[in-house]
Amino acid sequence: MSFAYGGSGDGASYGGENGSAYGLPLPRRVEGVGVESATGDEVDLSWDAAGSTDEYVILQAEASGADATDYSEVATTPTTSTTVSGLEDGERYYFRVRGRNDRSDGPLSAEVDATTVLPATEITDIGNGVRGELTLSLDALDDSTDGGIDIYRSTDGSLGSAVATDLDSDTGEYTDSEAILDGEEYHYTARRITDHTQTDGEQAAQTAFLPDEDAPTLLNGVEDEVTLDRESTVSNYGDVRVQQRETGEDAWDDTATGWAEQVVANDTLTLTFEGLEDGEELEYRARTETEHVTGNWTAPVAIITKFPGATNLSITATTATSVALEHNDNADNEDGTWVWRREELDPLRDTGFGEWEVIDTIDPTDGTGPVQFTDDTVRPNRDYEYYVEPFTEHTSAESGTVSTTTELAVPNEGWYVVLKAGTGERATIPYSVIDESRPRLEPETSAVGRWTIDISPNDVLREWLRAEAYIYYNGDLWMRGPFTRYHPDGGSGDVAAKMEGFGIIQHLKGGGQAFSVQSEPGYEAFQRFADEHLNEWNVDVTPPSENIVDEDFPVQDAEDDTGLEGLFASALDGDDIAATVDSGVAPLQVAWTREGEDADRDSGASIQSFSDASGGESLTLISEVGNYAEWDFENYHRIPVDELVLYVRTRNLDAGSSTPEIEASIDSDVVGPVGVTAGPFVWQDRDSDFSGWEIQDDLEPGVHTLRLEVVDAPSSDADAFTFDVVAPLDGRFSYSLPDDLVDGYLDGPEHYRPVTLEAEPFSQSFNIVEADIDADLTNTDNGQRLQASNDGGDTWLPNDGTEENTAAVTADFAAAETFGSEIRGRVTLDGYEPNGPRDATPRLGYEPQTLSAWELQITTNALRVIDDQTFTGSPYEIADSIADDSGLVFVPDYREDGLALKAFAPGDEVLDVDWTVENADPVDTSEGYYNEITVFGPEDDNGERLQATASSETEQDRVGVVEGPAEFRPDAETEAELESIARTQLAEGVSKDTVTGSLTISSQFVQPGYAYEVDEFRKLDPRDNPAYVLKSATFEWGTMSLDFEGRQSLARAIRSIETEVRTTKRAL
Repeated sequence: MSFAYGGSGDGASYGGENGSAYGLPLPRRVEGVGVESATGDEVDLSWDAAGSTDEYVILQAEASGADATDYSEVATTPTTSTTVSGLEDGERYYFRVRGRNDRSDGPLSAEVDATTVLPATEITDIGNGVRGELTLSLDALDDSTDGGIDIYRSTDGSLGSAVATDLDSDTGEYTDSEAILDGEEYHYTARRITDHTQTDGEQAAQTAFLPDEDAPTLLNGVEDEVTLDRESTVSNYGDVRVQQRETGEDAWDDTATGWAEQVVANDTLTLTFEGLEDGEELEYRARTETEHVTGNWTAPVAIITKFPGATNLSITATTATSVALEHNDNADNEDGTWVWRREELDPLRDTGFGEWEVIDTIDPTDGTGPVQFTDDTVRPNRDYEYYVEPFTEHTSAESGTVSTTTELAVPNEGWYVVLKAGTGERATIPYSVIDESRPRLEPETSAVGRWTIDISPNDVLREWLRAEAYIYYNGDLWMRGPFTRYHPDGGSGDVAAKMEGFGIIQHLKGGGQAFSVQSEPGYEAFQRFADEHLNEWNVDVTPPSENIVDEDFPVQDAEDDTGLEGLFASALDGDDIAATVDSGVAPLQVAWTREGEDADRDSGASIQSFSDASGGESLTLISEVGNYAEWDFENYHRIPVDELVLYVRTRNLDAGSSTPEIEASIDSDVVGPVGVTAGPFVWQDRDSDFSGWEIQDDLEPGVHTLRLEVVDAPSSDADAFTFDVVAPLDGRFSYSLPDDLVDGYLDGPEHYRPVTLEAEPFSQSFNIVEADIDADLTNTDNGQRLQASNDGGDTWLPNDGTEENTAAVTADFAAAETFGSEIRGRVTLDGYEPNGPRDATPRLGYEPQTLSAWELQITTNALRVIDDQTFTGSPYEIADSIADDSGLVFVPDYREDGLALKAFAPGDEVLDVDWTVENADPVDTSEGYYNEITVFGPEDDNGERLQATASSETEQDRVGVVEGPAEFRPDAETEAELESIARTQLAEGVSKDTVTGSLTISSQFVQPGYAYEVDEFRKLDPRDNPAYVLKSATFEWGTMSLDFEGRQSLARAIRSIETEVRTTKRAL
């Protein structure tokens, strides 16, 4: 088949197979379709021309399609290009083109797509009026309903990160509150997003709201500093700038006085300005700021820096006319310092103080440190109070207050009395109101002095009763003490009133206590009493001389049983004392060892040999009920029931299958079971090894029987026991319990153990510095000792080993610094071995040591010692008693600044006084003198009594025999006691031969108690440089009368005394 082509490419018709025409062909497929451009609502398309096409059809879809049904026809055009309009912004469109002619539409072109332009959403404004928020105003310029808006944020101009996503496409406003930092600059970009495209708008920037700083709280608690307390953080970003200047300055910069500036982080709550001047007023302002923005300044707030002012104000010196003050100036820029003072209104009455007034202004000082000021406008004996007040133009600071009383201006002539109350207040009585002829002063020794003064009447003085009176004459303090009486009309002559009072010893009469002394030198006891109880007093005690009084004076001598019984009477008093006197003093036996084989026994007991048994043999007790063994022993002293101990050296032969029970009894009284152990011989005792010890009574002296008996045997083949040694003993002593044999026997337990016996004490008047004991002893081995004590048994000497194993000792109390006037000795007697260890148990300690003679001598000095006394009463009564027992006197030491007294032995303190004698009456006297005296002791059963005669051969050679009155001392039972008493009494009598007398001196105060050299007495006194003790003194009518007494050394007198002791029937 063939066709004729009758047409052309421009759409001619075609012929059929028979030469007919077919009509138009279909348009050819459009090629070369492309998107030329796209805008927000238009897309420009172009394509190549296609044959047989009258016009072109533009098909459009919003999704890719496969055939024509997937598209919509949106336009036709005869040309090869077109513009599709009316499109939505930012939408993706799909296009195809095909030709069309009268016949039909041609095939679809290839698909092309285009996305319309999406206009940007613009940020038209950013609001920052709210802290922590930035509000964006948005203008969406597209007409798309698809997609949304994203907001991006940065602080550096970059896109940053999204702070909001998928906002509605028509959102007109967005507020960002996500971690907004105050005062920070933020850059925002709005991104318009559809399904097919996105567009970023133009970036906009804004600074976040920055809060203003709060006014700070100012603190000035530290000198030279002001601290600002912000209390809370007002912003979360940036800094805070704080500026300082002195109040009143014009500028806020470095031209202002006091200018300073600090910038701190926003979260710094406190900051301190340092190096500031004291007492200056400064003002401060603050603001918040960042690198982008600054806040507003706070209103200035002001504070005055700490002004330390003055501290440690003190009065460094006070005279009658001036007061020196000192304070620490702590301020570095004060304008000056005011000195304030007020004065008491009336020194005689408690009328208070006047008004405060500034008496001076101290100029400013450089820096800080001590500042001195002297007020020389004061009056004598006045109370003043002061304070200082440093100041600046802005502030001032007052110091603490100090007070003082100006000194007395005691005149150099005439009488003058000062009264000082317990409150410290003082009043003065001038010379003009005192009758110069009528002061009467009576000082005393170891007693309370008195004084009276006639004055002009003044009822105000009644208010000063109990005040301390200070009595001056010609500027010197003569006497002081409490003012106790006021007589309005008790004076004489023109002077109608009288004041009376006591010396300072009166102050010791208040209160009371007890004070104990044991073997202490009297002067030390006096000082200790003062130290412990007289706290307000300054007490000076002068140790008295310690001259030897007696040397090797025999006080105890016993050479027979009678003497020894008396010497150790107290030590041997009691039937439980393990010592006796029988041809000497000896300890009693305290342990009784018995060999087992020496027992009385029945047929159930037998003797067996053992190599480790004492003597090689032991008693074996067969374990059958009723079998027994007995031993007799005799004691000579009572043993308390809880001190009776039984030791048994035994062993269990372990021969049977059970253990029998063995019971011990003494004198048929069951005392308990006896326990034994297997193995070698061991010591068993009732305290730790036996049980059920039931003895109820003390073991009285006599012969006793110890019995061991089997009381229970569980079986016929029970254990057998063997007993080597039994030993009942006095448990108050210690023993050796040896386990090993020596030459076949045991060393213990010893029959005799150390017994210490204390001799009767001997008392006399003087301190014992040494004691010597000589004893006759059968033996001095083992625990034998000799010792002596002078302090009531607290210290026994010697204690260095020389007291052991000796028949003679010397106790050096002076070297050991122990004191006492009572001597006591003691001896320790032990057991010993006359011929060495014996062949028996015990080998040692089987004979008692014996004391057959005793002699004790002492050496004494003049030091008075108080032994075992308790003094009670007021401080004065105790001081007076101690002084009297110690041979001391005490006198007041009149001082202005405190209470004081001195104590010393009469004659030991000699004062050199330059006085003017108006009258002298020396006296040579022997009144009360004697150089021989006899002292009688108590009468014995035979009507006889001991007597001791003491005499001074030196004195008798000088003046002949002068016998003193006999003394009877029923409490003196020994020769030594009588002899000691006689010697002391005679020393007192010899000392009565002396020179004494009286003086009258011109206006001068002399204290009794001291010794003075009196030229007017020397012509009667043969001694070299004699001094005389002033016994009493009275000042009256302008003169002082002095009465003296002579004193001789008691120690010296005793050393010249001889004694004789004998027995007499003389009746008294």
